[in-house]
Formats: sequence, structure tokens, C-alpha cells
Amino acid sequence: MFWGTWGAVLPAVQQRAGADDGQLGLSLLLIGVGALSALGLAGLLLDRTGPKLVPLGAVLFALAGIVPGLAYSVAVLAGGLVVLGIASGGFDVALNTAGVDEEGRTGRPLLQLAHAGFSGGVVMASVLTGQARGAGAEPASVLAVAGGVVAVVGLLAPARPGRDRPCLQRGPARRPRGGRPRVRLARPRRPAPVLAVLGALTALAFAVENAQQSWSAVHLERTLGAGPEVSALAPALFAAATLASRLAAAAAGPALGDRLLVGVGALVAAGGTVLAALAGSVAAGLAGVAITGAGTGVCAPVLLSLAGRRTAAAERGRAVGTVQTLAYLGFLVGPAYLGLIASAAGLRSAFVAVAALALILAATAWRARATAPLASA
Repeated sequence: MFWGTWGAVLPAVQQRAGADDGQLGLSLLLIGVGALSALGLAGLLLDRTGPKLVPLGAVLFALAGIVPGLAYSVAVLAGGLVVLGIASGGFDVALNTAGVDEEGRTGRPLLQLAHAGFSGGVVMASVLTGQARGAGAEPASVLAVAGGVVAVVGLLAPARPGRDRPCLQRGPARRPRGGRPRVRLARPRRPAPVLAVLGALTALAFAVENAQQSWSAVHLERTLGAGPEVSALAPALFAAATLASRLAAAAAGPALGDRLLVGVGALVAAGGTVLAALAGSVAAGLAGVAITGAGTGVCAPVLLSLAGRRTAAAERGRAVGTVQTLAYLGFLVGPAYLGLIASAAGLRSAFVAVAALALILAATAWRARATAPLASA
């Protein structure tokens, strides 16, 4: 709900803050900077406390989401986006770790379904936000409504433990006087090379995905002359396409294999991004956005699920946090990368540059056999 609202309201936020394309791109970079500062700590806290952090994360995220809508200058917008990034990063780790725990309990590809739920919320929120903007609603009001939904759902969600006490040290425990074993926390270990590979691949997927989500509405309004109601369809169609592809991947993914899903998905995303870049009409631009969403949508859930499946339950929060820390470099770089290129060469050239990132993801996924992170294919 929030990110669908954000993508559709971003042109109004940019106008209110008085930011040009380069300033907006650098400001969006700060979402990732804030998230990077929170991801590792959130994973460690999850391993120690369990799923009780989910409702707290929802409330903090909802409150942080209102701040950018109030920004009246580039400096205030930048500060608000740092706060939003911190809240978003911690909440993301909590949600993805809970999803991997459920996969371990049920044996079903639930992370694809969870990310499909994200896409469904984006579709609904994008369309409603376009209508609200057309009726004259201010950015802060729209973001406050979306944040309120997030907070209510987070507080009502059941928080059942997904695993046993997760960060207890393995092996025999010492017995102090009194007869009870002493429990000690395991020391964090350096991330395995496979987590670094998965993090790098997810970073490329996030870069393509977040660049499209953040700039597609701006591209339609500025390059193709669409109105706010129509430009809001861009993030909505992107999310609808990711919803469809993630539901399909949840059903057929185990038979197709992880490598095929990531490689083909990245190639489709590259083609859709090129179409959006070269579009001569609003309809063609929207089609390119939708194709990109269908391709990139399957990549990140596959890679995050692999990180959880390849890690013991006692360290799963830290593993997901490690991969997401690396992946958020892509979340951080994607919108800024597009914005800076747009400032120098125009939005069309910037979208072509994003397509190049998708091609790198496809090539890297196919050649990942050396470290075997996608061995299930």
C-alpha cells in the first residue's frame, strides 16, 4: 500500500520540494542509505527476539512514511527519506525473515506469495492515489492514509514464533551452580561467499525494480505528456505484472528451477525497459513498464528465499539481513543512477541504462554455477 502510493505521488512530492531530476535522484539515494544502516541490526534483533518486531516495525514505518510528503525543500525531503529508509529497511528484514520461517514450516514457496501480496497492494494504492491526486489531495494526506493502513494491519497480524529460540549456541551447555544450563548467544559469523553472490544478484534486481517504480510515473508525465490519473497507472501496471509473475512462479517455480526463473525474468525486464525508453505513446510506455514488472518481479523473491534455505534457522535473520544489506545497494543506486543519467542525457537514455543492469543480472545468473547459489536449477 505504501510503496504504491509513493510511486504515484512522487511527481507531486518533487514539485512541492522544488527538486530537479538530479536532486530527486540523489534524495532517493538516501532511502537506501537509511535502510543500509538498519538491515544488519534488524537481522540480529530478529534472531534474538523473534517475530514480535513485526508490529513495531509496521508502526515505525507508517509514521516515517508521512515525513517526505511534508517536505517543502530539497534538504527536508532528503532528511525525511533517510528516516523512511531506516524504517523501511528494518521492516523489510522482519517481513522476509518471517516469510522464510513459514517456508521452512510448510514447505511451500511462500516468499513468492508474500511478494505477490506486496504487488497487489501497490496496484490498488497506485490507482487510488492517481484518483486522489486528480481530486486535489496533498501528498502528506495520501501518504498518511497509506501509513495508517500499514500500521493497523501490522498491529492486527498474529505473531507466532517461527522457530525455537534462534540464537542459542549449539552443543552442550555449561551447567552453573544450581543445576540449570547456562544459555549463551552465538557469535555472529562472517557471511558465506554464497550470501555475497546472492546479495549482488538481488542488488541488480532491486536496482531495476526500484528505478522503474520511482521514475515510471515521472517518465510518463514529463516525456509522454500523461496526466496524473494516467501516470499513476505506471506503478500500478508494474505491480500488477509482478503480482501475476510471482503467483505463476509460486505455482511453477519448483519445476522450472531458480536459475531459469532469474535468468529469463531478467531478460524480460531488459526488453520491457527498452520498450518504455523508446515509447512514442503513453500506451507503449505503459506496456513497457508492465513487461518490466513481469520480468523483474520473480527475481528478488527467488534469491531471498535461497538465502534463507541455505542458512540454519538459528542464523536466518542475520543471513536475510546480510543479503538485503547487499541488495539495498541496488535499491539505493537504482533511482539515483536513473536520475543522474536523466539529468545529463534525458529520461529515455536513462531507461536504456537501466535495461543494461537487467542484462547484467541475466548474464550473471546464468554464470553463477561457480559458486552454485542457484544449484536447484
